[in-house]
Amino acid sequence: MWVVYSLIGILAIAVQTVSAQEMRRDTLCMSVYFAPGFSSVTSESELCRLDSLADRLQSLCAAADGRISGILVKGWTSPEGADRLNERLSESCARGVVRYLADRAALPDSLLEAGGGGVDWQHLAEEASACPDLPDRGEVLRILENTPVWVVRNGRVVDGRKRRLGMLHGGIPYNHLYKEAFPALRRADIRAVVSGGPQFPPLTSVPLKPIPTMCVSLLPLLRIRAVGRSGLRQRRMP
Repeated sequence: MWVVYSLIGILAIAVQTVSAQEMRRDTLCMSVYFAPGFSSVTSESELCRLDSLADRLQSLCAAADGRISGILVKGWTSPEGADRLNERLSESCARGVVRYLADRAALPDSLLEAGGGGVDWQHLAEEASACPDLPDRGEVLRILENTPVWVVRNGRVVDGRKRRLGMLHGGIPYNHLYKEAFPALRRADIRAVVSGGPQFPPLTSVPLKPIPTMCVSLLPLLRIRAVGRSGLRQRRMP
């Protein structure tokens, strides 16, 4: 009987230890924002936030009970510009953040993973839905929800989501989205799975706003023609 009680006691201690470890497990999440067309962080406030995250990760590595299971960084862009360039830009943003964290916190490459998601259409729909003063919001949301990124007929690209947004009512809704919603899309999302170590307050940030005078020159008032399977060529209206 004594042996049975001893085994029960040992099992109880083991369960409590595992539970404590599971309770200490956490996920550090933050987003770092980029200026239009940039794959490196240019804002001092965003660099300070990256430094703060790197310091936290370094503290976790140094703590006796600290552990980092993995860090995933995924880059995103806003719709302006060519899709292929946006895909490469989103990947470059993620790789730049990974390199920065690895160098600053002295982290092994095996812990870090970078990927690009291209244009974050889903988040754009969320931003548009939450923007009460967006002109023609209902039509914008219908385009975002129902229009494919590319409309293909007989093997040729004839239309697309970005074109319809840019041409809607002379580009007025698009210009509003450019100023109010696009900054939240140009970012890299960082997700670090950690356990143990010291407790930290959450990291916060505000998306970078574009310079107002740049908005008109960047409106996608595009004349688009189909060029078969190669996609759409875009050039600005004269």
